[in-house]
Amino acid sequence: MSELTKITAGIWVVDRPMIMAGARIGCRMTVVRLAKGKLLLHSPVQPDRAWPKEVAELGDVAWIVAPSLMHNLWTPDTKTIFPDAQVLAPPGFDKIHPELETSPLLESEEVAAHFDLQLVGGMPKMNEVVMHHRRSNTLLVADFVFNMPADIRGFTRLLFRFLNGGYGKVTQTRVFKSYVKDADAHMESVMKILAWDFDRVVLGHGDVVHENAKELIEDVYRTR
Repeated sequence: MSELTKITAGIWVVDRPMIMAGARIGCRMTVVRLAKGKLLLHSPVQPDRAWPKEVAELGDVAWIVAPSLMHNLWTPDTKTIFPDAQVLAPPGFDKIHPELETSPLLESEEVAAHFDLQLVGGMPKMNEVVMHHRRSNTLLVADFVFNMPADIRGFTRLLFRFLNGGYGKVTQTRVFKSYVKDADAHMESVMKILAWDFDRVVLGHGDVVHENAKELIEDVYRTR
């Protein structure tokens, strides 16, 4: 059975279980095929024997993207598997992984040819960079929003109902909100993200949103 799930033309995901603070939140890597068959890996998940081989069959991995300071765990292992790939990271990433040679994600002209890039402002301990793939009108996010499924059970259901803003819909966790230290800078960056033309959002945690994603994220900020 394939590790890769196709989302739309040129975009696949790999989903993995993940438990944090006792909650089963899952995690997701996104694979995007760009010009000349070059691949971009967004937020790598733990490598196993299967997905690196399947990804290599799609094309050459040119970029490994760590989209935030929180989504960094499997970047070194993925770089070991794809040694020719360039690691692109947000500000401050070099302090977490000084052993890795990285380049600033926000300054990559090759990636900017295909994506709009925006640092989520006012959150220096997270420094998430949201990416907008213009050709497919798809937003790639790490923790910017969650979309936990309605059928979650047990402690995970309890956590997202009472502590993290809900489930079965696009939400923003209270943990994420707690990282906002400059509200004005944060909202300025969010307005830039919401000015993009996107309909789909592939999230680091929770179900992919295949339509009306922009309106759903706008609703998140209306109800903050």
